[in-house]
Amino acid sequence: MKRICDKSGVKKRHFHYTEETLTGRPEFLDHALPSLNARLAIAADAVPELAASAAARAIAEWGRPATNTTHLVVSTNSGASSPGADLRLAELLSLRPTVQRTLLYLHGCFGGCSALRVARDLVENNRGAHVLVAVSEVSTMLSFRAPVEANPEALVAAALFGDGAGRRRHRRRRPYGPGGAPHLLHGVHRAGDVAGDRAHLVYAARERLL
Repeated sequence: MKRICDKSGVKKRHFHYTEETLTGRPEFLDHALPSLNARLAIAADAVPELAASAAARAIAEWGRPATNTTHLVVSTNSGASSPGADLRLAELLSLRPTVQRTLLYLHGCFGGCSALRVARDLVENNRGAHVLVAVSEVSTMLSFRAPVEANPEALVAAALFGDGAGRRRHRRRRPYGPGGAPHLLHGVHRAGDVAGDRAHLVYAARERLL
């Protein structure tokens, strides 16, 4: 495990769960016991709470009331609950009931980029839009298990991924065109690129870490 962590290049990771979270939940450690429902229940609360903590700082830095937010974009790969994390986050931040919400579930590692692309489109096409973007993950809670020597892929995931949330506010300050400075999201392209089946890349990464 130490060799994998050293080769990953990750210096510090954060975990949402604590020893108290694991106490009394043997299913989180035993591979033979079902634990998906318990993990998803924890993630359903943790994802919007982490996002709210990060988003509150963005609103404070903005210096305006949270109710001035017109659009909310939320992305997470940590579960998929209903009501969604976007609604919970809007309630935690006391946003207006009329705030336009967009929720991106299970976009994987590209979730943050997808959220920024949506925010770009919103500020471009809605005059006066103030968009709050929040990305929140508790991936370790969904995948944490006791290490098994026969399953090194699980160790690779544990070495690479952590928990946390990020946020950003966006609004269009000036129009595009000659003489106008590009918007912050000018470099976020509208079009995506599908990698297709690239299993060899996964195995190459595994070989590098192991």
